[in-house]
Amino acid sequence: CVRSNAVLKLSILLATSADSAIQHHCGRTSPGNNRVERVRTEVDDLYNTLSRIQEPKGYYFNRDREKTFQLLRALMVNKDRYGYMSCPCRLAAGDREKDKDIICPCIYREPDVKEYGSCYCSLYVSRDWNEGSIERHLVPERRSASHYE
Repeated sequence: CVRSNAVLKLSILLATSADSAIQHHCGRTSPGNNRVERVRTEVDDLYNTLSRIQEPKGYYFNRDREKTFQLLRALMVNKDRYGYMSCPCRLAAGDREKDKDIICPCIYREPDVKEYGSCYCSLYVSRDWNEGSIERHLVPERRSASHYE
């Protein structure tokens, strides 16, 4: 659990650093700030698209929008880095075949949400989890440690 929390923090830090670097480079309020706006628009588009696809299946984004958008940005960083959106809360190998179990939504999401009300990252949650009508627990890592060897 300590290892996975460190990976989550690192992934979010990298995504946040990338976002900060873009904002610093382009200037947050300068006219022609196309790169920052494009990133924000892409994250908004990803949020809207995935919401439309996942909500009918019973999967909702965490109502903590700041955390949700950090995770979505991290997914986009991983897509740029690896060519696929690997889970931002786990260490990816950079090999699609080795990482196929953690391509978001990962294969662990369904059992995690069913058992705990949220996925490992807390990106995807149940309606009850979002409404606070079920007790929240840390979701244990289901991925085998052998993936990290």
